[in-house]
Amino acid sequence: PPTVTWHHGDTPLPSPSLPRYVVMSDGDGGEVLRVEGAVLGDEGVFLCVGGSLAGQDTQPVHLVVSEVPSVEVFPVQQELLVGSAAEFTCVGGGDPPPSLVWLDSASIDVQTLGDAAIQVLVNSSGAHLLIHPLAPSHHQQYVCEGSNLAGSDVGVVSLTVLVPPSILPLPPVTEAIQGSALSLSCSPSGYPPP
Repeated sequence: PPTVTWHHGDTPLPSPSLPRYVVMSDGDGGEVLRVEGAVLGDEGVFLCVGGSLAGQDTQPVHLVVSEVPSVEVFPVQQELLVGSAAEFTCVGGGDPPPSLVWLDSASIDVQTLGDAAIQVLVNSSGAHLLIHPLAPSHHQQYVCEGSNLAGSDVGVVSLTVLVPPSILPLPPVTEAIQGSALSLSCSPSGYPPP
């Protein structure tokens, strides 16, 4: 019967120097290689070698290890006046590098909202969320999602848009009859509420 062996580079497996590589029988005369707790350093070519008195055959297996992404956002919180500009940065790590997308509080890609004040710029330093001029509708949380083949991660930022107080117009002249009750209403608006 043919024999089956596994090799990592020039090292036959199993090997005391590589204890995370375990070779087990598959029950049909073959051998199964199991890599316990795969890490990026395990990437490379493994060779399955089958041999008998009639000869030998080798089959390479390329192992690619993906790393779950991690996302970091900054600043985490901003409080800015209506009409001003906000910028948030999202940086992602992982292997392969994750794709980065900014989402609004309803989990909608901000680039699909049709809001001319919102831009996303992606460059070597990350994905930058730019909002200018700020409007009250921009007051919310935004999520940066990084994803690759191994999974995804998110970072959350909070934007508070401050709106100066304003008072609804009052009638310029109010008349009253002497001795009667008079009520004048003043309703300010803004954020935070005045």
